[in-house]
Amino acid sequence: MVRHIFLDKTNTIIKGSDSNVGLNPVAELNYGDAVTRFLVHFDVDTIKALVDEKEIVDLDKAAFTLKMTNCAPISGQPYDKKLQYGGTCGTKERASSFNVLCLSLPQEFDGGRGFEFMNEPWTNSNKSFTTSGSNWYQSANGYAWPAGEEGGVYTLETIVDEYNKWAEGEDSLVINRQHFDFGDEDLAIDITKYVVAVLNGDAENYGLMLMFTPRLEQTTTDAQQYVGFFTDHTNTFFHPFVEVSYENAVFDDRASFYEGKENKLFFYASISGDYVNLDEIPTCTINDDVQVPVYQLRKGIYYALVDAETSHFGVDTINFDVWSNLKLGGQTLPNVEMEFVSLSSKGYLNLGGLPKKDKRLVPTLYGINDNEGLTRHEVRRVDVDFRVEYETNKKRLCDNAFYRLYTMDGVREIEILNGYQPIEMGTLQNYFLIHTEDLVPGKYYVDVKAYQGVEQLYFKDVLHFKIIDDVTERFV
Repeated sequence: MVRHIFLDKTNTIIKGSDSNVGLNPVAELNYGDAVTRFLVHFDVDTIKALVDEKEIVDLDKAAFTLKMTNCAPISGQPYDKKLQYGGTCGTKERASSFNVLCLSLPQEFDGGRGFEFMNEPWTNSNKSFTTSGSNWYQSANGYAWPAGEEGGVYTLETIVDEYNKWAEGEDSLVINRQHFDFGDEDLAIDITKYVVAVLNGDAENYGLMLMFTPRLEQTTTDAQQYVGFFTDHTNTFFHPFVEVSYENAVFDDRASFYEGKENKLFFYASISGDYVNLDEIPTCTINDDVQVPVYQLRKGIYYALVDAETSHFGVDTINFDVWSNLKLGGQTLPNVEMEFVSLSSKGYLNLGGLPKKDKRLVPTLYGINDNEGLTRHEVRRVDVDFRVEYETNKKRLCDNAFYRLYTMDGVREIEILNGYQPIEMGTLQNYFLIHTEDLVPGKYYVDVKAYQGVEQLYFKDVLHFKIIDDVTERFV
């Protein structure tokens, strides 16, 4: 599972200035002639709901990453040679070879409604300029930062002390850091420790601060050094977000239970098609005498883990797994008996000869129509039928298939879910879920790849759809 939690407020605070630029589409970190720091905040309640609903069962296996897109990448061709080497205009240069620190904030801040850094003297009423909200000296009107008159949230002395604690592995206000070599890299900084502390009640979610290291902030240069990232107010696809990553894909071996290997037998609890959590973890007994451990994968989905030593019930025999301790809403429910066939290990294990070449599988996707327009806040299940090429009546489950979701920027493909994600394998169907609330309005494409033995099969643009912007588009 990969989910995106978009930022809900941001602001760049500028040393020595009480200006607010909370609506600016670019977060610009500077050192040299000017020093800036960047504040971000995201709604942790969405993540908390994933934990409470058991979409995330084990926080130790979850990862949370703050991601922001660099405003001036130079990976494409052609590009400005001056931009490649850092020069832009005047005495301003893009920084390279630096670290960005991420610290937790000590109190809430207001993003503000300012846009311009300076109030132009020839303008009688500049609505884009304001000192209200957060700035270098205050978190909100009437609320100063702990740094007091020095401003900047924390004093440099405090930051140095906390940075040293972090380097020694001690508890610190510093959450993590990211190194930038060339300066065109996107921000992708691990904030797992912070999010877990908030979810466990050990910290408050006041937000985060990004800054150059203290050594750089104190550096005096002839030119202003900077790096810029898109904020939540960008009018582009590149909205910043916190990426939630957690491995909870379903791979059900009920239809392909082979002797002599580890197998998983899944059990699903749902009401009217919606998964529900049982009051307790159920138990599973196979053939009345073999009890196997049961775990919860995610909301309403449980599995019995049958290890390789236990997975010997006879070739081509029907076996029965009985699920007990079924409690829902305080009521005890009757046991549920299910079945599976134990297959010979020859079905997956080959010794002595060359691997058998299987017939080519071709995927067909259902659940979203080609070029369909979806509103945000939908969850769509996309079924993937793998069928033998030229033999459409032969459908097969595939336990080693993946999908990739991306959008286009000209001829450039932009990843959405951090590369290929596993296509889940249920008892009778391969599928994956699309959470449209994690997507900004635009057009999206899906690729599929599947492994068959030593072969890797790629299927380009097997599905494309649109996320509708309700402000500018309507269904026809």
